[in-house]
Amino acid sequence: MIKKLLHAIEQQTGLNMQHNHDFVSLSQLIFERLHASISDSTLKRLWGYVDPQNVKPRTNTLNILAEFLGCENFEGFCNMGGVKEGVSCKASESVLSFAPIYTAKNLAVNEELVARWKPNRRCVFKHLEANKFEVVKSENNKLCVGDTFCCDYFIEGEIMQLCHLTHQGVSGLSYVAGKKGGVKYERRMPKTSNTLT
Repeated sequence: MIKKLLHAIEQQTGLNMQHNHDFVSLSQLIFERLHASISDSTLKRLWGYVDPQNVKPRTNTLNILAEFLGCENFEGFCNMGGVKEGVSCKASESVLSFAPIYTAKNLAVNEELVARWKPNRRCVFKHLEANKFEVVKSENNKLCVGDTFCCDYFIEGEIMQLCHLTHQGVSGLSYVAGKKGGVKYERRMPKTSNTLT
């Protein structure tokens, strides 16, 4: 079940867990989301990156990783059979981040957010209200102009997770982008007319 937990972490974060920076990034992500610490060296041992012998992780470490996925604890993850589908993570009002973060509540209505991710994907989202956005431009990805979705925050360099997506008339979808390298963002203020009076 521990292997399923680690695999679910990899899927959610988009990290390969094959390089030193993957473990440092995961340690930071855990702290940002939960304000709990697991060192990158502990994560390396758990994944077998160093000391590839059978490691017996502490219950607290497994509980933090399960909580990162949105479960109450590791036992709760096991009770679900190690499957994380259909369980949403709790969004936080405030997140400590070492990267720029764009929250829906700090974006003006009609303000645009340009999103870019590898290999050559690009989208422009218009903020409609609260945490609702509309796709106004789309290049080389599966989102279409006119699609709408909800998102509470966008973190620079991290994966982008969109929920309640309405895509070409089909509602209730989700979309994840930037699994390799994260997503970069640029804010665009709403255009105002320059009328002289």
